[in-house]
Amino acid sequence: HMHSGWLPSYRGSTTLYYALLNGAGPGVTAIFLDPGIDTGPILERRLFPVPPNWIDVDLAYDSAIRADLLCQIMAGYRDKGRIEEIGTQSSDEGRIYYVIHPVLKHIVLLSLGKECND
Repeated sequence: HMHSGWLPSYRGSTTLYYALLNGAGPGVTAIFLDPGIDTGPILERRLFPVPPNWIDVDLAYDSAIRADLLCQIMAGYRDKGRIEEIGTQSSDEGRIYYVIHPVLKHIVLLSLGKECND
């Protein structure tokens, strides 16, 4: 799973927005899924730049950064013949975020200089 949040700090939904709201950069974490919420073994993590104000964060930016890390993971699998874990997580680490309220999402998009028409 390509999770658009820096695990274990940002578990759950719409964590890209919560990271930006908290002044952190967007990140993607590749994990193997387990029964918990974003608690599986970590395969790789990568930080990304803040999205430009002209991009659609939900449809373009979020998908692009997830795909970028997925391509990196798959290239490593092609080269090494395996996918290695770089770490484990405890389910009591980090914080679970839920679907962001539209007002908070609006604040984040305004901070990027983006007009909000959602």
